[in-house]
Amino acid sequence: MKKKSKVLLAASLAAAVSIVPVAASASSIADKVEAFLNSKLEISLNGAKQSLAPLTYDGKTYLPLRDLADKMGFGVEWNEEKQSINLTKAQADLSLSTSGIMTSLTKNEGHYTAEITGQGLGEKGLNNVKLTVDASTEIIDLVNGKALKLEDLHEGYKVTAFYGERLTKSLPPVGHASKLFVTKQTVPVHGTIDKTAHPMDTFIFQVYVNGLGDKEVGNDMILTVDSYTRIMTADGTPVDANDLKDGMKISGYYGPAVMLSLPGMSTADTLIVELPAK
Repeated sequence: MKKKSKVLLAASLAAAVSIVPVAASASSIADKVEAFLNSKLEISLNGAKQSLAPLTYDGKTYLPLRDLADKMGFGVEWNEEKQSINLTKAQADLSLSTSGIMTSLTKNEGHYTAEITGQGLGEKGLNNVKLTVDASTEIIDLVNGKALKLEDLHEGYKVTAFYGERLTKSLPPVGHASKLFVTKQTVPVHGTIDKTAHPMDTFIFQVYVNGLGDKEVGNDMILTVDSYTRIMTADGTPVDANDLKDGMKISGYYGPAVMLSLPGMSTADTLIVELPAK
């Protein structure tokens, strides 16, 4: 993919120099040509569709340099005196981080929006944050050390997200993910708590989750809750295990190992519950 990105960037640079008028003296370095706007051509960067305006000239495709550079995290500097363009790579803003579950993942044109609920790291990290994940986001699977594409992400992945302090004042705050480390691939089940089993010992008990809140056993899961299970509300507020009650709305994240029974059984990594109004 890096090779493809370099090709696109080179094409863009050529377009900026040979097609786009820069200044009054541009005639000394650029020739006037006739090109065609190829709006039907789909451009993707790291697998994500991009809103770019490709031009076709002499059998080659050219892209606007600044638009593409912005999407790749590059700055564009124009030197009038030297009639030259310099591309600069901005340093990723890693000042804040959150470790938690990707509780929702929305696909948009050219990027995804991921909501992450868990534990803010450091003094300023947030327990609950929405982050734009795009072609400039470095995504790494820490289990095998491989780079991931946008389309490899799924709801339920356990991640550590790094982002900057430029956040909206909404709830949850919205920002941009500079890096996203996938630490575990869990599976979600959404529904209500049907019942909690008597403690198996001091730290372990089981929660029966009625998936989708229906009568279909195949949608249900029996989740073992132990001392490593995180239990919290949607905004990341910790919840005591003793506060889990029948009828509560719950999203359980478990696995990837599952016992092949009916309903399935697994160990809960994270439980996100809706507490009753006080």
